[in-house]
Amino acid sequence: MKFTKLLTALKGRSTLNGPPLEERRKSERAPAQEPAVLSWKDHLDLRKSLLVTLVNVSSGGVAFSSPEHLSTGHAIVIETATRCLNCVVRHVRTTSTGYYMGAEVIATSIGTGLMPSIMNLPDDLSQE
Repeated sequence: MKFTKLLTALKGRSTLNGPPLEERRKSERAPAQEPAVLSWKDHLDLRKSLLVTLVNVSSGGVAFSSPEHLSTGHAIVIETATRCLNCVVRHVRTTSTGYYMGAEVIATSIGTGLMPSIMNLPDDLSQE
């Protein structure tokens, strides 16, 4: 396969086997470069949180980059400055800086206030 055809196929626009692939989301994506707090429970049922960056959003889902790996099907909470999103991880891809994940939004509520406190933490807690 020629490189240009391979590159086109990897971008999800392959015409090798018919028309271009359809968008899987029901709602249009909007680009975002917004910090958010990602929270989840680990295998010991302990709550974990870290700062992530939202990449794009739609009414039914959100994509974000994260240094931490979570498996598909994992229940997570994403809190922005104004909203708290209960989600389920649906897609995980490894990147050069960590992971790119897509999550389905199950429920939305007003933020709980965790976002400002995490944003104000020092970058390296070991220096304290």
